[in-house]
Amino acid sequence: MLTNTLLKKAVISEKSDLREAMNSIKETGLNMAVVINSHNCVIGVVSDGDIRQQLLVHENFHEPVATFMSKEFVSVQDGCRREEILKLLDRRIHRIPVLNAKGELVDIVGSGYHLPDLNATSRARTPARISLAGGGTDFTEYFMDQGGAGLSCTIAKYSHTVLRKRTDQKIKIYSH
Repeated sequence: MLTNTLLKKAVISEKSDLREAMNSIKETGLNMAVVINSHNCVIGVVSDGDIRQQLLVHENFHEPVATFMSKEFVSVQDGCRREEILKLLDRRIHRIPVLNAKGELVDIVGSGYHLPDLNATSRARTPARISLAGGGTDFTEYFMDQGGAGLSCTIAKYSHTVLRKRTDQKIKIYSH
């Protein structure tokens, strides 16, 4: 989650020019600026690539960003599932604006996105194993001199583990 200061620096007006977009990108280090209209709704984004292309074509630092911003950009609604954001980031999208229901910027997430998922559950199942006839683990010196063999097998009994992250920093263990 971005700090409020960094988030404010990432936002520019649709009336801003190319120079202001470049300054915003430089100050935030996000490689993009978010463009808003007079109602504070996000209407586009400007990336480093958009700026380079604009400079190559027009060479005008005073060109309004509204003329060359990307109007079709990827965003997500505030409160969307974590998996949805991670899938978008896997598709080579580097930064994603997070918008509220009014279309206002709430946050910008990127490749370092690690929102804690409080509902995360990890499950594991491991078969029980039985080792017979030693094999060097109990009497190392004897088996080094006399040789030894071990027989290990798995039986149809399992140890089950379920891990859930708690918000109270406690660890509780239940065993059947």
